[in-house]
Amino acid sequence: MSSIGPNNPGTVVSDATWGSVSWSNPDNAKVSDDAYAISSVWNVITSEYLKATNFGFSIPAGATIKGIVVEIEESETETVTEDRVRIVKSDDSIGTTERSAGAELPTTDTYITYGSSSDLWGETWTSEDINNSNFGVVFAVAFTGYKTRTAKVDHIRITVYYTALTVVNLNMTLTIISPTVEVRSYTAYRVMQIQGDLSGGVFTQNLLLRKITDTEDDS
Repeated sequence: MSSIGPNNPGTVVSDATWGSVSWSNPDNAKVSDDAYAISSVWNVITSEYLKATNFGFSIPAGATIKGIVVEIEESETETVTEDRVRIVKSDDSIGTTERSAGAELPTTDTYITYGSSSDLWGETWTSEDINNSNFGVVFAVAFTGYKTRTAKVDHIRITVYYTALTVVNLNMTLTIISPTVEVRSYTAYRVMQIQGDLSGGVFTQNLLLRKITDTEDDS
């Protein structure tokens, strides 16, 4: 199994499709540098989504996606808990599989891992889905008391695990044995039988070449 990442997001925004408290400076979650995306409030309420997309993946065409790992470097002042951690799909819709456990955020910057090398987040993926600029993750928190509480995110990153499509080149020697004509349901087809030597074994196969027209002379 192969992997690409962890990759950083190219786009991070505060998304008001969930929650009420916005994130200030969302771009600060693009890299780990002690500059933070911050959501803070004095109330019992939830934050908006911190939405990270455009991770710049280049999974090979035809690959089988095996798992997605999201890591969020997060911390709190006072008590703040995870509210939502969900995947963003290539059509920009947000998945329904929840990876938040409702845990309290750490008090110092810590990468918290969501998903695994075998976790598809309840979705079916192609390489094109992962490579799409809309692919990403959303993160929201819950503020749990009447006191100023702050959630901070320093960095969001994603690693994708996959197995590549295997292409096998076969060296074959083919010998034409007997060109024939068969009639199938009153339609004539030209059939050629071939014999090949493949890795020390001999096989024989009939190949349907093309339909013969009513006016074609097959002599």
